[in-house]
Amino acid sequence: MALSRKFKAPSRADEEQWRKVEFLYRHGFRFQSVYDKTGRVVRYPESLKEARDFVRRYKPGKPAENYAWAAESASEKKRAKYQSMFLRANRKRPRHASRPPQVPDGGS
Repeated sequence: MALSRKFKAPSRADEEQWRKVEFLYRHGFRFQSVYDKTGRVVRYPESLKEARDFVRRYKPGKPAENYAWAAESASEKKRAKYQSMFLRANRKRPRHASRPPQVPDGGS
């Protein structure tokens, strides 16, 4: 069972919380960040009752219109990443690094 590093296990005795964790896991949630339509982070539910509504609203694989911002923001992040990589690769070397090595003059 692979969960996000953000997951904090409830106490062993808290059976209701464990049922909630199992319910969310069975519906595809791995306790990673979940975002609403506006791009704000959504808090995970406190109870099993809240979890049912949470799954209806944020279930992974829901229609794309609810998460259009995510694809847009992901492509923007990817574009920015590649731009920075490109700029780093094409950055000019310092002047001293591009000069040919000096050969000592063996003459007079």
